[in-house]
Parts: sequence; C-alpha cells; structure tokens
Amino acid sequence: MDRHQYRLLAIDDDLKVLDAYNALFPANDEGIMGSILSLTGTENSKAVDEERIDFRLECCESGEVGLGIIRQALSDNDPVAVIFLDMRMPNGWSGLETASEIRKVDEHVRIVLVSAYTDYSLEEIRSEIGHRFVFYSKPWNDEELEQLTRLLVSDWDYENELRQMQRQLEDATESAVKANRSKDQFLASMSHELRTPLTALLGYGELLQETPLQQEQRELLQTMQVSGSSLLYLLNDMLDLSKIAAGKFEIDCVEFELRETIREVEQIFR
Repeated sequence: MDRHQYRLLAIDDDLKVLDAYNALFPANDEGIMGSILSLTGTENSKAVDEERIDFRLECCESGEVGLGIIRQALSDNDPVAVIFLDMRMPNGWSGLETASEIRKVDEHVRIVLVSAYTDYSLEEIRSEIGHRFVFYSKPWNDEELEQLTRLLVSDWDYENELRQMQRQLEDATESAVKANRSKDQFLASMSHELRTPLTALLGYGELLQETPLQQEQRELLQTMQVSGSSLLYLLNDMLDLSKIAAGKFEIDCVEFELRETIREVEQIFR
C-alpha cells in the first residue's frame, strides 16, 4: 500500500507534555527494520497499518514559534494537518490567541485544544476561531488521541482532495470557455471572409441577368443565383450561432413568397 505521511504540530510550554507527544507519535525509524521484515517475510499489523498512514511530528514551546512553523509549511507546500495546542501558556500567546492567529494564515488545519482546564467557554472559543476545532482534556488516553488524530487527518486529506478536484474543474471549465470563444471567433471570421466574395458573385450574377441571354443560360444563371443565395443564408446562420453563444441572438420576422421559395427549392434539387 502507498504510504501517506501527515505533518503534526504540538505547541505546549511544558516539555514533559511535548515528550509525551513524541512518545505517542515517534519519528519514523523503521527503514532498516522494514527492510529486514521484508527480506524475512515477517510482517505485523502495526507495520501494515503504518504503510497506509504515517505521522511526522514537530514540537515547539510557544504560539509565536508555532505560527512561524505554519507559515513556513505553507510556503514549502507541505502544510500541517493537525495541531495539538495547549490552552494556557503564560509566557506568550495563550492557546486561544495562537489558534486565532493560525486561523488567519491556514483555515484548513485541524486544531485540537488539549488542556486540563481553560479560561474560556466553548461558545467563546467558537466565536473566536469558528467551529472547526476539537477540545480534548488532559491527561489523555494514548489510543483515543491517536485514533482522533487519524480521523482528523483523514478528514483533512479528504477536504484537500475536494479542493483539488474543484480547482481542476474550474480549470477545465475555463479551458472549455476559452475553446468555445475561439471557435466562435473562428466561425465569425470565416463567415465574413466567405461572405465577401460570395456577395460579389451574386452581385455580378444579377448584372449578368440583365444582359441578353439564351433561355438555357438564363436558367443556369438563375439556378446559380438561388444556390448562391442559399449558401449566403447558411453563412448568416453560422454567424447566428456565434450570436446565440454570446447571448445576442435575435429573430427577424419578415414576409416572403411561399410559392417562390418552393420553386427555388425545386429548382435546386432538380
């Protein structure tokens, strides 16, 4: 299975708490061991599970430093998925201040407020940083916190995939619009280029009809005129397609002679 590695960030001013995070999410050091297990054919459930998902934990002791890590992660296109954040850090920003600043630069990261107590109600926290956070009490249960982390990174990853699909859809839509616009411009240009010489031919045909002609020549010339007029109508219809796409199509209602139209159609097919 493919390995998915997710960045985690723990922010707490208590070094013992940070050590507990490191113990829960240890650095990936199974490279040699993994090779040995692969050669011997030995495999356990934990190894299989870690092939599906893996964590990369960073720790810091203040919100200010944590915000810098978040900014750098975004700049490197390697964002943090989940933050474990202590609510009370007396030597700098509080957990709520830190979460508020982080939300200004990364609205997608999952925030877990981990604390034995807090100076704010959940409603006050929601009003400050929104609803996208989890409150988890100390001391934590390792298995529960690990499972919660897996759930949060899966949700974060799913949201990233949706955003990527949305960007791809927007790009495809924009490309389709540009292609359609280019097609309309091509049709309009070709219609104009074809209509100019065709109009000249029809005009000379009308002048030619005013000259002395034999009956057979006159009939041939008349057929040519009808066919040319039909082609001109077709070119105008092509222009109408461009007008439809641009939302500028209008229907003209004009009188015509039905008998003459039928006669022209009959003449063309004959």
